[in-house]
Amino acid sequence: MARPLRFACHCSHDRAVAALRALPEDERRELAARGADIDIFCHMCGKCHTIKAGEI
Repeated sequence: MARPLRFACHCSHDRAVAALRALPEDERRELAARGADIDIFCHMCGKCHTIKAGEI
């Protein structure tokens, strides 16, 4: 029996922040010290999540 193909991406701003928080502490400090926003691009849906420097 054939079923229709469905696609759903579960990315979110919160998941992008959680991915950055999973980095080692020294790398998080280095990113925060730059003071620049970080763009995380989802290759599944094409959405770009911009993380502010203070959110890391």
